[in-house]
Amino acid sequence: MSNIKELANVPEISFIENMSLQETEELVRANYTRIFKELTGQDAELGEADAKNLIIKSFSLVLYQVMQYVEAKGLTFVPISAATMQGVRELPGLVYNRLKDIPPVPVFTPEYKKPEPKANDRAYTIQRMEAHVWSIDAPWLEYILAGSNVDDYESLQYFQRQLDESGILTELVEKGVQENDTILIGEYQFDYIF
Repeated sequence: MSNIKELANVPEISFIENMSLQETEELVRANYTRIFKELTGQDAELGEADAKNLIIKSFSLVLYQVMQYVEAKGLTFVPISAATMQGVRELPGLVYNRLKDIPPVPVFTPEYKKPEPKANDRAYTIQRMEAHVWSIDAPWLEYILAGSNVDDYESLQYFQRQLDESGILTELVEKGVQENDTILIGEYQFDYIF
């Protein structure tokens, strides 16, 4: 039994690497022969059946050592075999139970923060011309309006965003603009709609 334990601890043997069964058997035979000679001083021949048994026993020892290491860390160790279906049916239930223990993910709800009006470069004045007519003097806004296609939805949305972000809409509401009032911007005219 001490030979098998020694064999399981040989660093050249790896049951995780992608080796064929024949390559693994040859590696086990070579290492077993070397270790046996070191321990007893005699040569040993290992048959094919003996090599397969040693692989199984060595793998079991390595698996047991891995299991002890993982469980010592407070984790759950689940040996799985696709060939024998060992552990495959239990795994979804274990995962489900672990996922139930995880605290819910906080949902981020962004708060809209209206941008502050830009000073100086977006100067404007608003005057009430008549009962339901307002005039806005803003050369920068006339420039934007001249480059906008009011029949295009995206272009119109951009223009409306500029009105809102500059503070013009807020000031119009504060001054008492009502729905369907006429708004004049340079040579352009439109109705105010909430």
